[in-house]
Amino acid sequence: MTRLEALLQRASGTYIPIPDVPAVRDAESVPGAGPMDARIVILGESPAYDEVIVGRPFVGRAGQKLRTHMRLAGINLNTCRMEYVYPLYPEGGSIDKLDSDLLRGWQANTLERLRACRQTVVIVCLGNIALETCTGLRDITRRRGSVYEWEGKKVLGMISPAALLSRGGGHYVEKMCRLDWERVKRLATSHETHDQYCGCARRIARQHIVPIPSEVSAKDGVTHEAYADSIRRYLQMVQVPSNVLALDIETPRMEGRRQIFCVSFAFSPEESLVLPWPEHTQAIRSLCESPCIKVGHNIVSFDRWWLAREGITMGGEIRDTLAVHHCLDPASPHSLEFLASRYTFEPWYKDEGKGHDIALIVRDTAGYYAYCGLDSCVTVELHHLLWPELQRRGLLDFYRRHYEALYDPILDVMREGVAIDHTYRMQLLEELLTDARMCRDRLGDINGSPLFTLGTKKDQAIFDVLTAGGSLDAFQPTDIEAAVQRIGAKTVSNAQLKTLLYEKLGLPLQMRRRKGNVETSTTDTVALRKLRLQYAENPDVAEVLDLAMRHNKVQKLATFLYPHTFDAHDGRFRFTLKLNTEAGRLASSAAPDGLGRNSQNTSRDKRLRRTILPDTGHVWVECDLSQVEGRIVFVRTKDPNLITLARDRYADQHSYTASLITGKPQCDVGKGTDERQTAKSANHAAMRCMQGKPMADTMLRQGIVHSDGALYDDDECESILESYHKVFPGIRLWQQGVRRELRATRRLINRWGFVWDVRYEELNEELYRKGYNLYPQSENAHLTNLCGFTALSYWLKGRYTHYAARQNVHPSSVFQRWNHDTPMKSRVRLQEHDSLVVSCAPDEAYDVALFLKEHLEVELEYDGVSLSVPASFKCGLNWGDTIEWDDLPSRQVVETHIANVLRPSM
Repeated sequence: MTRLEALLQRASGTYIPIPDVPAVRDAESVPGAGPMDARIVILGESPAYDEVIVGRPFVGRAGQKLRTHMRLAGINLNTCRMEYVYPLYPEGGSIDKLDSDLLRGWQANTLERLRACRQTVVIVCLGNIALETCTGLRDITRRRGSVYEWEGKKVLGMISPAALLSRGGGHYVEKMCRLDWERVKRLATSHETHDQYCGCARRIARQHIVPIPSEVSAKDGVTHEAYADSIRRYLQMVQVPSNVLALDIETPRMEGRRQIFCVSFAFSPEESLVLPWPEHTQAIRSLCESPCIKVGHNIVSFDRWWLAREGITMGGEIRDTLAVHHCLDPASPHSLEFLASRYTFEPWYKDEGKGHDIALIVRDTAGYYAYCGLDSCVTVELHHLLWPELQRRGLLDFYRRHYEALYDPILDVMREGVAIDHTYRMQLLEELLTDARMCRDRLGDINGSPLFTLGTKKDQAIFDVLTAGGSLDAFQPTDIEAAVQRIGAKTVSNAQLKTLLYEKLGLPLQMRRRKGNVETSTTDTVALRKLRLQYAENPDVAEVLDLAMRHNKVQKLATFLYPHTFDAHDGRFRFTLKLNTEAGRLASSAAPDGLGRNSQNTSRDKRLRRTILPDTGHVWVECDLSQVEGRIVFVRTKDPNLITLARDRYADQHSYTASLITGKPQCDVGKGTDERQTAKSANHAAMRCMQGKPMADTMLRQGIVHSDGALYDDDECESILESYHKVFPGIRLWQQGVRRELRATRRLINRWGFVWDVRYEELNEELYRKGYNLYPQSENAHLTNLCGFTALSYWLKGRYTHYAARQNVHPSSVFQRWNHDTPMKSRVRLQEHDSLVVSCAPDEAYDVALFLKEHLEVELEYDGVSLSVPASFKCGLNWGDTIEWDDLPSRQVVETHIANVLRPSM
């Protein structure tokens, strides 16, 4: 069998060995292949090793991936014309190193070859060089999916399968390629009936009514009077409640901080109205507060927040295209640029925002206004495509219960933020920075030169002021924010630490496997801990490793405490909550104005939690769903023993597992013991189908070792997992069921109706593990958000009737018990995945806790098995120092505790 025959059989799905071949000669060329009258031309950059040897395009590993994507889209590669821009094997295997003049010559030659394909409808450009050949544009990762034109032919950019293989790909990239090939199929298929996806209507012509007469606006007759007439026309149209108005806000940095620059509005994909801020504040207010339907992309976590800061509320129904798309397809990206590339024919345009650089915006203000207007036009276009799909699939009620109901609670939490004990914060910051400086100086003494460096003198100057607690008035706020971000990511220099450890001290090189199956040397936490355990008896080595790990830890903790993290006006900590995770859990990041940071990371260190305070005169009440994900997995296994364990309110899964694995009484392996910590790791690893090595690395990263300091090795962890599965065989049986379901249907559906569709993704172990996580994480997310976060937020604001009518999930007795229309003083301040942290007025605290207990401990069925997840509670004056109750005690006990903690110290 020839090598070509072997490669073609491998590409068709038959695994056979490939014959060895001699080395490639630079002069060997790979000519184009396939019919000249093909409707689809595939243009690659340059042939790989196998293609040059065989003399035919796309027969190697990348070609196999390409054929698979095309076959799944209904396209046969052999019916397409295949060409390379540079048909020779480039030096080093990479076309990026090719001489620019030589490359331009071949690009011109390529265009002549494409002109010879007279029946071509679509040219698929794989990679940057191919896209540049036909369009003059690069940046394929952003422009993929965009449809351009070249001499009457449609040109679609696509990520090369070779790049996908070399960098590990990722499921999002795999899905993008699959979706792009489906678009190619639509573009190339002859048809008489047109729709919005076929591409025949081409790019929508859009008009942006902007306040500054430009050449375009003058030509279109957009004078000052015409602009005023447009505003009046929009103000009339928004009074119709059924009209749909899209809006978008641009917030570039001005005078050192992000501010509203302009707001755009669009009723149709063809036209937008752009209003500058603050000149047209009143018109913006009237449009936003009108009764018509408002649509925005990420309007929940961005646009509403900015408008609320200016005292502008949003009237009418609110729809968020990000949330709508998440409801339809949670396993995809949800950015506006991705949705535009998937559903519309608007090519990539985000570069037109000029990076929100105010200096460039001022030079082309009209262009920036048009950019803002385009966002609104694309948003309303997406709404007109996605909203009917939501209705067609019967997901409208699910969207209203699980997404729309969260909009107001999310806005309230983001707007109000959290109070901070700044006296303690500054004390803790000084302690951490002193500790970090000591570690850094000692490491510098040992090394003979500093191991901690900052990239610029300005960063160093800002860092010096921060560590000294001085004033930052001499620096621009933008410089401060950028420096703080860089400082926060900065630990002991990896390069210099590698030199110290592996060259000067002669320690064995620690390696880490990265994307693309490439191994590189590392000094990450796992590597440092391994070396620390290995050289525990060598005080010189142990000191260096201890100092490096300690410095990195305290330096990262200190970044949360820097003054720039908190709002300068009221000192509160603010953040963003987002509806964009695959399992439906809320994610957190810095606030929309760039201040603050991820609120869900603060719970990892008790010292940071102590800085977080309830509102003045209030106490914290935290409600935590006890071991919720583990309990949900246990009942889903339908194993009688696991179901019993899941339903036991006071059961400690980890101690129970430790007792079964070690044979020791459960009382001897309780909280704080090494055995329980090991069992906890085994629980998490087994439910996620981990192997011994990743479990060992995870345990090491968390500092879980034997009582004598020895680490758990890969084989030992593998043995622990096998013992676990012998004790709990139902876990693997449940995982096998998840695998069967994914293979059969390519989707998972949780008890709430949340659909995780992965039909575009490759079935592999990574996807299966995501499936095991999906069930417990999504069930937890919907339980916490629907029955806890949403219900409590509406109840505290006196709107429980509104909540209960929409959700219809509780019996009438519960509704009557909690129904009232009087706003309360308590408010939810933090959402931590499986817990809620509430700032409570002392006289409302017990009622808040009881409300959460009754709503979160509701009996639900998971795959036919009923379960009520128990809730535990904490109470205190700061988030770090609290008393904990496994079950809510009596009102008297809670109120007595609150009275004691509020009593001033004598």
